[in-house]
Parts: sequence; structure tokens; C-alpha cells
Amino acid sequence: MLVAVVFVAVGMLLQLVSAYNYCPCIILNHAPAHPQSAICESDFVIEGIQVGEREDVSAGRIYTILIKFIYKGAEKIEVGSKIEVITPSDLCGVYVWSDMLCLLAGKIIDDTGKSTFYIDLCRGWNRVVDTLTPQQNAFLGNYTGETYFGRGNVNCEICRVVSCHGTHCTSVWNFPGICITDTKPCYGETLSCQYNGGKCEWMGKKDAEKCFNSRPPPVLAQFVPAN
Repeated sequence: MLVAVVFVAVGMLLQLVSAYNYCPCIILNHAPAHPQSAICESDFVIEGIQVGEREDVSAGRIYTILIKFIYKGAEKIEVGSKIEVITPSDLCGVYVWSDMLCLLAGKIIDDTGKSTFYIDLCRGWNRVVDTLTPQQNAFLGNYTGETYFGRGNVNCEICRVVSCHGTHCTSVWNFPGICITDTKPCYGETLSCQYNGGKCEWMGKKDAEKCFNSRPPPVLAQFVPAN
């Protein structure tokens, strides 16, 4: 089972990396949003299992999701019910694995009394639950409803995560109401911006440092002149 999960996680990673290279919103924004930004800006955040899939020429790919847990959006949906979630059919779309518990976050559009649920690579945060890091699980919260964006939603309403894309981004630092971060994966895997003592600050810096130290530096290609 563990081996299967590893292969699935690698497969998802490869698919997402490929899509990131070509999805217009990712190119314009340089990188996916920090998970906290994605969660705060999403209308719904759930854990669910894909139990159906179909293509619609006008809408895109439509998944039927059996809801197992709700972090956000409980006023629109309920645990145990099934909803249809739409994602683009192009490279900005999200692939939802069947028979695996997935975290899905996206937008709700209400039209003529009906709620339509959307996910894509540009907005939201979508992962197989088994691939989440311990820190990501911690700031998502537990099944008692205590979440990092809880406490009256203060961490979403007061704090904002801003990604820095310049070459001078060598560390994480704070401004009032803002946590600024580089776009490197370790930050999204370990850090959450929380309101504490009258200001917003990063929680998990030691975990971020461990993340960086556990990964080898990138191998740089070397130009070899022709003879």
C-alpha cells in the first residue's frame, strides 16, 4: 500500500510540474500560491473521494465527489453528500484520483439558486491527503474544527501571505499584517502565517530550515564546448 501511495504521489507531482510549465496563470504568477493563501481565498475546502468522472464539452471535466470532511463551505454542503466539481479540461485542470481521499479547495459560484464548485491550478489547493506534510496537516487542523484559519478566521482576515519572486529573496521576513516568503516548496510545506501578539508572523521556521537542509542543492548544468 505504501509503495502504491509513493507511486501515486510521484505521478501527481510529475503531472503538476508539467502543467505548471504551461498553465498561463502559473507562468504569470511565477509559482503556485502558498497553501495558506489558497485556503484563505477558497470558498470551499473539503476532504472527499472521487466516485465519478465525465467530460462536458462546454464545462470541462466534471468529478462526482463524496464528501468526507468539511473545513470550509459547510453552509453549502454536508458530510456524506455528493457534489459535482468542475475543472478545466486543459493544462490548468486538476486531476482527482479515484478511490483516494483528496483535499479539494476552490470557488463556489451561485447561479439561479444552484451552487457550482470549481477547482483549477490557478486557485485553490488540491492534494491527495496522504501526500500532505505533518505541518500542512497541523495548520489545516484536526477533525474537531480547530484550524489555522480558525479562531474567528483571524489568520485569514488579518494576515496575508505575499510571495517574493526576486533574486534578493533569501529568507522569510515579516511586515505588519503580512508574511513575506520565497516561492520555494519548503515554505509551503512547513510554514503558516499566524496572528500572534498583535502581529502576523511565520510559524514553523525551524521546520522550514530542516526541510532545506534535508534536500540536496540543485545540480547546475555545465556547458561543455564542442571540440
